[in-house]
Amino acid sequence: MSSIYRPKVIHEILPFEVISLAFSFIDPNDPESGTLPTRLSLVCRTWRDIALDTAHIWTCVHVEVRKRVLTQELLVSIRKWLINSRGLPCRLHLEVSLRRSHELPLSLFSDLIGPIASRLEVLSLRVPARFLNGFFEIKPFKFPLLESFTFRFSADDNSPLVPLTSLPPTAFSESTSLHHLDLRTSSKLGFFSSKTIFPWHTITHLKINDPTISASDALEVFCLSTSLVHCELTMKGWPYSFTPGIGAPAPCIHLDLQVLWLDIPRGVIAPFFRPLSLPKLQDLRIEKKRDWGFNELGRALVALCTRQPIEGLKRFEAHGVGNSGTEPLVEFLGLNPAIETLIIEA
Repeated sequence: MSSIYRPKVIHEILPFEVISLAFSFIDPNDPESGTLPTRLSLVCRTWRDIALDTAHIWTCVHVEVRKRVLTQELLVSIRKWLINSRGLPCRLHLEVSLRRSHELPLSLFSDLIGPIASRLEVLSLRVPARFLNGFFEIKPFKFPLLESFTFRFSADDNSPLVPLTSLPPTAFSESTSLHHLDLRTSSKLGFFSSKTIFPWHTITHLKINDPTISASDALEVFCLSTSLVHCELTMKGWPYSFTPGIGAPAPCIHLDLQVLWLDIPRGVIAPFFRPLSLPKLQDLRIEKKRDWGFNELGRALVALCTRQPIEGLKRFEAHGVGNSGTEPLVEFLGLNPAIETLIIEA
């Protein structure tokens, strides 16, 4: 009688080290692969052992709270997941989207972030405004390995907000590797202040979208962030008075800045650019939906280039500039012959 052929499974053909190497190509930051380590560990006992030995694939957690409350059982599951990462630097993405009738315990952020704060590389929080105060329960914790911090909240009610100034000065005092900072809100209540406790001098990629930030605060943060490579500042709402302090602002030179996108109120574009020198700028976009005219924009940009020439500006966009006073803008374009992409929208 001929023997029955039994095909070999993959772990009988390949060494465990090769399978572990294949597992290591999983991108833990991809939300679609968020449950893949668990699925791999359910294939068989051998795959489970290999997955548990591949600490890299357990370093990122995506938590979405939509229909259910973040229960203690779920917190325990998240902690067990991170135990498999064996102390490697980790990443946490938390998104909360609940109805107004649903509540979360104030200790949520402490329970979730506290045990891993010392090894967080990336922290991303997207929460409704009514849960924002819970964030300030992380006061005892520090983030020495933090490289990227995203903080976004939506306005789902009129709950009073605690500004970021309520955080203790030590919260990010050890975050010397913080390079990416993204602060956004759709709330009219706002939360931003230039007196917040981020290490601005380490930031290379900065995005701020806050309807309450004044141009003077935005300029202060911009000048403090001396290592910027990419910067997006959105100042919405009614125009603000520009009060940079007594006397003219100190000169501010950004030697590494390549991309600058501004959504800025009418009447403050000239004061904002007045102290700046941006010699390495490659991409400049300025937008405001309220007509501010070519004259104001063009004169500010000509003054910018006069102080120190921009060596290689390749892309320039201006939106909402109106139809009057084109001469200063034409002069600015003449000072920057390297522009390859030009978009101007009245």
